Amino acid sequence: MTIQIVISAKPELFESGQIAEHLEFFFRELRCYSFPPDCGIEMLRLVSLAKQVFVGRMQKELGDKFFQGKASLTSEFFDRWWTTCPSEEIPEKRLAECDATNVADLFERLERSDREQILSKESGETLEKLRKLLEFDDRPQGREVGGIVYEKTEYFTPFPDPTTVFAEDVETHSKYLLPLATVSLEHIDPAWSGPIHFVQPIEPHEGAVGEDTPSHHGSLCAENWIGYRVDEQGRYTLATDWDYFLLHNLDTRTDTQLDLASKQQLHEHYEKARRSYANNREHFKRFGGLHPEYSLKKYGSWRDRDRHELVMQLGGKPCWGNWPESGDWPLSEYEYDEDHEDAGDKYPVPQAEDGSDFSFIGWMHSFVYVDTSSCGLQLFYHPELRLALTTFDWS
Repeated sequence: MTIQIVISAKPELFESGQIAEHLEFFFRELRCYSFPPDCGIEMLRLVSLAKQVFVGRMQKELGDKFFQGKASLTSEFFDRWWTTCPSEEIPEKRLAECDATNVADLFERLERSDREQILSKESGETLEKLRKLLEFDDRPQGREVGGIVYEKTEYFTPFPDPTTVFAEDVETHSKYLLPLATVSLEHIDPAWSGPIHFVQPIEPHEGAVGEDTPSHHGSLCAENWIGYRVDEQGRYTLATDWDYFLLHNLDTRTDTQLDLASKQQLHEHYEKARRSYANNREHFKRFGGLHPEYSLKKYGSWRDRDRHELVMQLGGKPCWGNWPESGDWPLSEYEYDEDHEDAGDKYPVPQAEDGSDFSFIGWMHSFVYVDTSSCGLQLFYHPELRLALTTFDWS
């Protein structure tokens, strides 16, 4: 049988004047929190958890109308104004008016810092049981797990301002290119400094970017490869002319065989990509992460534990996919170190025009940021030549 803890306001709360009159109805209703019967946590701790989650919810939902928003998430604060009792002590008719809510779902709706504060009060076996009960998102991230990141950090910034990404003609760069994230080069190699950027071209609609514009290729831009010159502030300039993109002068150019229907589809693709990018950027701003649609539909909230990986790898060695075989780019091959999981195998890195190697920065799933793209964006950097190079894996 499900464990249920019912929360109601003490009469003193309404006499205190601490709560605005029009909010009284909210506190006169019962709140019922439910727990699974086999969670293995003693009742005392479950009651304490319910109290802290309740106070946290009030803070988030009412803001400065909730005791000026300064209430701490403690059982002591709760006990001054509210009371708890087991569901069996409530008249059945009144209890029927009160929907029992899974405490894990309520916990998920708190601010991350509040969730961490609640769990910080526990330790040992109880902490592990609470983490399991609440499905707390404690997935490791950062350098120790190969660079996976779920949120903004001091070295990783999603959706950077285009003016910090592009060195000149920001408006035109932004027409064809979407800045996904900025990484501190020092995080990759302590000898480096400044930023480098993951940038996704809106093309292709079909095929590979640059596939249909070979006359505008160069030493850094080819089929499925795009390069940038990097200035002293770490800002990019596209290393070819704008006709590399099909959309540029689409209606008047003569070097493409696109028919009217294909041209319309390309325009629609650009519109969808920009809309998707803007929506995801706003979502990240509001929720501090990017989530799949099912998270809200299935659970009623954007759960932290459902967040997408914002980047899959930072630093280390690149992996094979189909990107090394796309666009006929010159590559160097090296063997993985003996302590690498793929020891004995080889990995590729692209070469610059002078035959020197680029260094691997990392890779990410582009669909996380732009729904119209489904590739793995690979990013490389050449510190001596100050060049950035991207390619796209369609595995």
